[in-house]
Amino acid sequence: MEDLDDKYKAAFSVGGIAADVEMSIVLDEIRESNAVQYWSITSGSSIISSPTIYKDTIYFGCNDGILYALSTTGQLKWKFLTGDTIVSSPVIHKEKIHFGSYDGNFYCLNLDGWVVWRFNCGDSIAATPCIFSDKIYFGSKTGFFYCLSEDGTLIWKTQLGGEISSSAAASDKGIFVGSWDGYVYCLDYSGKIKWKFKTGGFVASGILSHNNRLYFPSLDKKLYCIDYEGKLLWSFRTPESVTGTGIIAEYNSVYFGCRDNNMYAVSADTGNLIWKLPAENMIVGAYSTDDKNLYFGSTDYSLYAIDKKAGTLLWKYKTNGILVSRPVIFEGKIFFGNWNGKFYCLSITGEQLWEFQASSKPPSHIHVAHWDETRKKIVEMGSEILVDIKKDPEENKGFGLDQYTGRRKPVYITSKATTGYIKRKEIRVRRDGTVEEEKYTEGGGHGH
Repeated sequence: MEDLDDKYKAAFSVGGIAADVEMSIVLDEIRESNAVQYWSITSGSSIISSPTIYKDTIYFGCNDGILYALSTTGQLKWKFLTGDTIVSSPVIHKEKIHFGSYDGNFYCLNLDGWVVWRFNCGDSIAATPCIFSDKIYFGSKTGFFYCLSEDGTLIWKTQLGGEISSSAAASDKGIFVGSWDGYVYCLDYSGKIKWKFKTGGFVASGILSHNNRLYFPSLDKKLYCIDYEGKLLWSFRTPESVTGTGIIAEYNSVYFGCRDNNMYAVSADTGNLIWKLPAENMIVGAYSTDDKNLYFGSTDYSLYAIDKKAGTLLWKYKTNGILVSRPVIFEGKIFFGNWNGKFYCLSITGEQLWEFQASSKPPSHIHVAHWDETRKKIVEMGSEILVDIKKDPEENKGFGLDQYTGRRKPVYITSKATTGYIKRKEIRVRRDGTVEEEKYTEGGGHGH
């Protein structure tokens, strides 16, 4: 694991939770500190990018760095290789495909997969682009927000206060985007900041514009509703963070999933709870609706179909991996990808029609590295998670941090957690880095 230059470091290597925007909250406690955070995602077969369907062709990105084009019957039409992971979802505008990659490039392809142009910003792009009035808007890992013309020319870029992994929303009032510094920003169309709205945590998910209001979650365990001038209208508190890669709203209801395993429907006007429905594990992906139903995936590997008015379960379909990609409804079929690299097509009643294996690589791992002097318990339930904590023995006189009590001691700890069961391995190290003692502990619960 990569060193962080003689700092106390906790590096989190997590297999199987949403996108890197989710990795920022493997520890919700981190948001309360002044720690520095670093993140990256390994190449692999995982599908985080949500599909776009246009003219009977399905387009989606994969963490193997490839944008895939499939027929709606599951045959590969073509694939386009970039230099790194693709979590950005493709957006089609004027017969062209637009998306970003971790290789630092923003791409524009024609519908046959040939490059029309590419723009290099020299920085990883996780955000899905927003296209408004023939201009393209997207953010990057280092916090720059870009505006490009439809021929790929830079019009302007603005530095915001933190990383940008969420998609923006746009209206005649301005462009709205969230940042990991905890603010939602409104920019005018020259790139100047008009106002910013402060939350209590990272704003890592997309901004939804609906009926002249903005809806978005923050990692402070709240869903917010503000007007186009940045005035708070209401907020809805949840037991755990609201994380998915995008909320949706229809008529007078806003739908969103939560890390407390529940899908929620609240009033778009008042924020009052309409219903909530429990899944078997965390809901950290994106969602879709048709006339009657709401569809969403979970870290329990299942796609759920529920009656969106009553909030009752209709059916669920079990896959072989965590679901993060947004399910898309097209001509009475449901299309979505999962963490293990399979892309599925189901009937509207939940029967599998076909599947496509996007890559032969193993699933991706997402890394968030964090250093701080006073971290305490580090345990996460749900998806399989590997956590490493290490104290540099020379710089810090050999004192580590006890993972469970918060007391300092010379220790190197690895913790592996799965739903309902925790296995911990502790390795006590001497100041010279040699192993003094190893032990395993096992248990069946966790705490925050």
